[in-house]
Amino acid sequence: MNTNADMTAELKVMTSNFGADESKGPVTISAIGKSGGQQFHGEGYLYTRYYSLNANDPQNKNSNIARPETKYMYPGFQIGGPVILPHSDFNRNRDKMFFFFGTEYYKQDVDNGVYHAVVPTADMRNAIFTGLSSNPANGLGCGGLFNQSQIRRPA
Repeated sequence: MNTNADMTAELKVMTSNFGADESKGPVTISAIGKSGGQQFHGEGYLYTRYYSLNANDPQNKNSNIARPETKYMYPGFQIGGPVILPHSDFNRNRDKMFFFFGTEYYKQDVDNGVYHAVVPTADMRNAIFTGLSSNPANGLGCGGLFNQSQIRRPA
């Protein structure tokens, strides 16, 4: 279930003791959408995240690689109110028929950038890590998490 929180009036999760009006199953999830009212109301919004405000990965920074240019945009709006028919007495008191409409657009441009991997050398496969630096220029070291005296060769 993918519901928009801005367009949901009530969300109910029931786990047992269902009445005859509910469906079968161990869990029932029901969402009730918003509805219009006697006054017009609405909102517009734009949730966004832009790559220039993100930090760069330390390995990218050490290798002089630019940060990935990932962008997210979620524009949307919603409006609700009474249905009014012009030149008619229908719903003059705004208490008979209502409407609600909401939409959201999901735009995501993902730049995966560069994936970093450490390919073990022959010495690494034989548990010899003496050549590892704790902070090498390429950023692919052990990061100072352990020192050489902690590494034991398998028996």
